[in-house]
Amino acid sequence: MKSIGRKFTWSKCYGQRYNYQTREMEDISFDVLGNYTEKRATNYARKFFKDSTIIIYYVELEQHYHKMSAEKFLQESERVY
Repeated sequence: MKSIGRKFTWSKCYGQRYNYQTREMEDISFDVLGNYTEKRATNYARKFFKDSTIIIYYVELEQHYHKMSAEKFLQESERVY
């Protein structure tokens, strides 16, 4: 039986942002699919959360390999051309 597999990388991002109400820095963390550096994660977070005060100081990468049978893939996938 043939199978289709792929490795996925999740970036667990940790940083801080400024809270204007308390006038203090607060922790922020989120997961994003892909291989992100601290700089790239900072740019992503600032755009996604619409907050220019966010700074990501640590990114932890987690990789997993997923596979499924070719028959199941063909049944569940979308034909694009």
